Amino acid sequence: MIIKDSKRYVKEEFLTAKDVVEALKKRVRLIIASILTFTFITAVFVFFISTPKYEASVKLFAGKTEEVQSDYSDKELESYSSIINTYIELIKTRDFMNKIIDEVNLDTTPKALMNSLQFITKANTPIIEIRYVSSNPEVAEAVISAITENFEVSVKEVILNTYTKVVDSVEVSKLSQGRAAKIVLGGFIGLLIGFGIVFLLELLDDTVSKKGELEKVLSIPILGQVPLLEDENNNPTPSFIEAYRGIRTRLEYSSVDKKLNRKS
Repeated sequence: MIIKDSKRYVKEEFLTAKDVVEALKKRVRLIIASILTFTFITAVFVFFISTPKYEASVKLFAGKTEEVQSDYSDKELESYSSIINTYIELIKTRDFMNKIIDEVNLDTTPKALMNSLQFITKANTPIIEIRYVSSNPEVAEAVISAITENFEVSVKEVILNTYTKVVDSVEVSKLSQGRAAKIVLGGFIGLLIGFGIVFLLELLDDTVSKKGELEKVLSIPILGQVPLLEDENNNPTPSFIEAYRGIRTRLEYSSVDKKLNRKS
C-alpha cells in the first residue's frame, strides 16, 4: 500500500525530548521573530512612551538641642530613635496629608499620597529620611518641601521642647530607568512566548509526519516511502524510481516469507 497524503489523527503520546528539539529547529524563525518583536516593542516603550521618574528626598532631625548626636547618651539616642516611629505616624495622618495636598494643589487622595512616600530610619539616631517619587520634578520637590515645613510645626505641637532641623536639604534626582535591563527582559519574554507558541502548535498538529506514527494509525507495516513528483510533466526522478524499486523488493521478500510460513 502506498500512502501519498498525510492522514489526520489524534496524538496520544507526550512530546519526547527529540520531538521538542525537532520542533524548535523546524520553527526557529518563529522564535527569532518573537524575540525581535518583543525586543523592539520594549525598546519603543522605554525610549518613547515611558515617563521618567524623579525622586525628591530630605533628611530631618528631631532632638532636644540643635546639636546632632552631641550631648546624647546611648540611652537617649535609643529613646529618640523610638520616637521616630511616632513622627512617621504623625506624617501619615489624614489631616497632615490633606495639608500637603492643599498646599501643593495635588490631584490625589490622602491615602494615595501616603502610599507614595517612603520613610527611612537608622538605628539609634533621631534622623528620618523622607522620599517621594513623581513624574514631575517640581511637584516632587514641592511635596517634600511642604512635608518638611509642616513636620517642624506638627512635631513641636505634639512633643514639647523638641528641636527640628533639616540635616540634608531637599534634593531632586532623576531615577535610573534601567533601559538596557528592560530591553533584555523584553527579549527574554519574547523567547519564552516563542517557545510557548512552538509547543502549542506542535501539540495541536495532528497530521502524520513520521513513519512510526503512520504504522500506529494503519496497524500495518510500512514497506516504503515515495517522494512527491515536483516535475510539471510528472517525469519520475532517480529517487522516485529507486523508492519504487525498494518497495517492490520488500513486497517480493514479504511474499517469500508468507510461502515459507505456509509450508512450515
